[in-house]
Amino acid sequence: MRVTFLPELSDTGCASVMEALVIAVKHLPFEEAVAVLDWACHTRRLDEVDLHRLCARLPKPLRRIAEWVDRDCVSVLESIVRTRLRLLGYEVVSQVPVDTVRSIDLVVDGVLGLELDGRAYHESSFESDREKDLAIVLEGRSAMRVSYGMVRRDWPRVEQGIAAAVAMHRGHRRPSGMPERHRRLQTP
Repeated sequence: MRVTFLPELSDTGCASVMEALVIAVKHLPFEEAVAVLDWACHTRRLDEVDLHRLCARLPKPLRRIAEWVDRDCVSVLESIVRTRLRLLGYEVVSQVPVDTVRSIDLVVDGVLGLELDGRAYHESSFESDREKDLAIVLEGRSAMRVSYGMVRRDWPRVEQGIAAAVAMHRGHRRPSGMPERHRRLQTP
């Protein structure tokens, strides 16, 4: 195993949470750095004051990372996807209530309820996940479920699907798979 020396660490090789987060933000890709800070804020390892102190210790180009942090974000996958979508220009809100007991992982441009599922957590919740999808649609949004594997291995296709869902919801184009006869039946 090769260990890279990080001059930011003390002689003991140990770091406080604050020091570890500063190092992480300096060395990780942007979306991962945002995810680390989301986690730290969501788990209350950092409060708003600590986040601003942390940013003050960063090189100037990285200081605005606080604008990307969302303490409502509950998973690394949600954080990564939210950051990618924001970089593409979408408005993204985390953990939007959908009924009295559930929240939508991410709402994209106000019209797409995006659920991000890891197999370990969601394998046993098939029925309740479908009930949640129905609740999303009943509240006037499109619903889409994306797995960890899809985000990791096929992001361009996921990105296309999100763009298509947002456009369809806004009536910008007819779904390519919809036969022409169905479209005529819906037109008075």
